[in-house]
Amino acid sequence: MTKFIATLTEKGVTNGELTRTVARSINGLPGRFEGSDDVLNALMAMDLFDRADNYYETLAPEYRSLTAAKLDQAARSTIDPKGFTWVVVGDAAKIRPQLEKLGLPIEVVEAP
Repeated sequence: MTKFIATLTEKGVTNGELTRTVARSINGLPGRFEGSDDVLNALMAMDLFDRADNYYETLAPEYRSLTAAKLDQAARSTIDPKGFTWVVVGDAAKIRPQLEKLGLPIEVVEAP
């Protein structure tokens, strides 16, 4: 949780995170077309979002062009960390002290 908030505020995406994200995104592209229904869904999405016929061919170069700064800017302009509700389940006596260190409001709901 603190890593997520730090990414959206002062810290940002690390080079390692960028490298892993880009590699995972590119390596996952072929798996998006394993079945005929996957191909049909891709074609329907291309039509729905008015994408070019070569849209999927452009994704790998697009992913490779990403930088940590671009990811930081996109995340910070899209995600408001104050708009999240974190649900933490467990023994309140053990977990609450850890959560208090974050300085976020805490609401405890007892299990029935």
